This record gives sequence, structure tokens and C-alpha cells, in this order.
Amino acid sequence: MEFNSNETLQLSFDELGTETETFYYTIIHCSSDWQPSSLMETDYISGYTESDIRDYSLSFNTTYDYVHYTLEFPNSDMSPKLSGNYLLLVYRNYDKNQPVLTRRFYVVEKRLDVTGEVKRPKAGELRETGQEIDFKVNYGGYPVRDPYSDIKVTLMQNARNDNAIIDLKPLFVSASELDYSYDKENTFMGGREFRYFDIKSTRYQGEYIDSVEFYNPYYHLFYHLLKIVPIHLIIM
Repeated sequence: MEFNSNETLQLSFDELGTETETFYYTIIHCSSDWQPSSLMETDYISGYTESDIRDYSLSFNTTYDYVHYTLEFPNSDMSPKLSGNYLLLVYRNYDKNQPVLTRRFYVVEKRLDVTGEVKRPKAGELRETGQEIDFKVNYGGYPVRDPYSDIKVTLMQNARNDNAIIDLKPLFVSASELDYSYDKENTFMGGREFRYFDIKSTRYQGEYIDSVEFYNPYYHLFYHLLKIVPIHLIIM
């Protein structure tokens, strides 16, 4: 999300059952390694430092009852004052020490110019299966005393945190540019983010669906594509 823009984020989650609950939320400003920063809440939050989630709807005509909750952020109750890494924390009973869920998000400001390209890895063992990300950071006109420690770099593949490459140091440093053209350290294993299958209906076997079974109270759909390990989907 870009700082001081009209962009918003939407959080949605379900709670099984028919009774509605009051969920509260806040945001936590974090360091580059996702530890809570030393800032006070009032230093980085504009508005209330905590609020409740008011947008919800009850399930209809499903085999199992649930309540669907939605939060749009920023909103009139709360917005970030600063750019940086943030953790959205959802909890019950005003107790932040008992989280229901957390989600990371970023509030960004463009201060440096970054150029890059995805290319075939030079490293032999990754040449056929990897994706190498070479990039350069132009920091001309921006006060940087020590580019090795002042600038923190994180490479992410499809917005994934589990395999992110963090704190990558520049390979070459010039008067105004940092070069990260590594051979292996900046390489991800290739993959496919989306795999198509048809689950528009539980009354028939859609494309790439092996079978549809109903075991009360859930529908169970079994998905299989080529030699990929079968996936078991449960629909309420």
C-alpha cells in the first residue's frame, strides 16, 4: 500500500457457528526483521489505536454455518502515519496477548529508483529450475552513510514470506548505485502460482476434479493434475 494514497487493503475471515462475536484490531509498526519497533502507538497511528470489526454477514444455504467478517483498512477509525512494515493484529476481549490472527502488510514510499530483470540462473544446479533476480538501486541524492547497513533489501516471490531472501548485501557499490547481480544468492526456485480447476458446482465433476463426495457436513473435492500430488478440497 502506498503511503498517503487512496489505496486500501481488505481482510476477510470466517468464524464457524451462528453467533456473532466482537473482534478488535490494531496495527504494530515493525523493524526490517519484523520485530516490534520502539515507536509508541501514537507515533505511527492516526486516529484510534484500536477499533472493532463491524462488517459481517451470516452464511446462507450452506451445509455448515459460519459468520463472514470483513475489514477495510485504512478507514475513518485508524490509518498509518508512517511508511514501513506493519502487522495487523486481530483479537478478542481487548486482549492483544491472545491473537485470533495476524497479517503482514507494507506501507511504502518511493525514495530510491530500482531497476531489475528476471533471468536464467548462471549457477549450474539451478540453471533449469531457478529464477535469478538481478537488480540495481540508485540512491543518488539520498543521504546514505553506509549502504551495507543503511539499506535493507528483501526479495519476495509472489508476495511470499516463507522463502523471502532478506538482508541481501550489494555485490558492487559506486557513488550513487548499488549492484545486486549475484549468481546464486538472489535465485528462487521456479514454480507456478496458479493451477486451474473448476469447483463452480458440487453437483457435477468439474474440470481437473477427480471426484466429489459428501461426508456430512462437508463436500470433499479431490483435485489431480498430471503428476502433481492430489489436493483435497473441503467446501462448506
